[in-house]
Amino acid sequence: LLLSLLPIAVGTFFAIRTLIAQMETQAWESLRKDMEIANFALDQRQTAIRAITSRLSETAPIRSDVQLRQTDELADYLDEAMHKHGLQMLILTDSKGRIIAHGGPRTSRQAGPLKETALPRELLLGDRVSIEVVPAQFLELVGMRHALGANQPSGMMITTVSSVAAPSGAAPGFLMAGYHLNNDVEIADEFENLRGSALALYLGPRRISSDSRERAGKRRLDDSLPPAIEEQVFKEKREVFRQIQSGGHQFFASYAPIFNGRTEVIGVLFLGRSAAPYVTLRSAVGNRFLSIALVLALAATAVGYALARGLTKPLLELARGAEKIAKGDLSVQVKVKSRDEAGALAKAFNEMVGELAQSRNQLKEYAEQLERRVQDRTRELTRSLDQLKALGEVGQTVS
Repeated sequence: LLLSLLPIAVGTFFAIRTLIAQMETQAWESLRKDMEIANFALDQRQTAIRAITSRLSETAPIRSDVQLRQTDELADYLDEAMHKHGLQMLILTDSKGRIIAHGGPRTSRQAGPLKETALPRELLLGDRVSIEVVPAQFLELVGMRHALGANQPSGMMITTVSSVAAPSGAAPGFLMAGYHLNNDVEIADEFENLRGSALALYLGPRRISSDSRERAGKRRLDDSLPPAIEEQVFKEKREVFRQIQSGGHQFFASYAPIFNGRTEVIGVLFLGRSAAPYVTLRSAVGNRFLSIALVLALAATAVGYALARGLTKPLLELARGAEKIAKGDLSVQVKVKSRDEAGALAKAFNEMVGELAQSRNQLKEYAEQLERRVQDRTRELTRSLDQLKALGEVGQTVS
């Protein structure tokens, strides 16, 4: 019975392993859907910032100040708009990209001849929205260097550019808005609360974002991309799915390229779903199966030994009885304790020994009777010979 349970246990083990594999497949599918949602969320944020920039570019204060260059009043207006719409950068330039005014701390507005400073040409691509790499020097110029980490030489930013038409028909200027993705805790926390997946952003191979759980010391993600993943994402420009260990935690991980406005890969969007429940379950099932298999094997060994002893003990007793019979001892009787085939064989053996003993006793009795008869006949012959001898002696005397 126990041996028959072993195949059942093996079948159950592989069935559970198959179920775990299906659950892991569902986790990968869920992660793919999470990546689609994350990309959609970034797209939605870009769309919202573009709509804000487009509306602001049509407001009277900005349109008039493109021509009048009333930088102090305009800077206050831009700063107010930044805080109202949750932006980290808002800059107004002339048609050549030279900065007229920008929002931000007043100290940054007064430091240096900002009117003669032009935006990087790669950021002025006409009316557009994209994710771009912004140098730290430029962010420092407009008072936004604090948005970067101490060791971050550049920032990743959602940027939108809208043309600003001057009322007089002069050459239009540009209004550029920016939303920093460096150290953005909000987007990562929102996504984890919504989908349960960790989200991180990499600018090049270096991570530039974190979340509340990491800041609280509950989780740690790697600060740089593994070289193999970096090559696949940046050179092959494709999404990579892989199970990894990051910061001492197991993850089902997805790495998707982030493109700038010129379809160049500038960074990576990372999503990680904890693989610990699946790893723990797989390990627990394996350990439990090994324990059950060991118990069944030990139980089967014990039962098999008991069965073997039950079968071989009567046979050994029969063998010892046969040896005694060979030595002439027919008083042997094997004790019958079972009613199976071994018990029937022992019973037949005892009956055989009894019949042999009876036959030997009969032969012995017959031999004794024959010996008595021989002795009686011998005595009779002796008497006859004595009588004949006596008659011979009498005959000689008469003669």
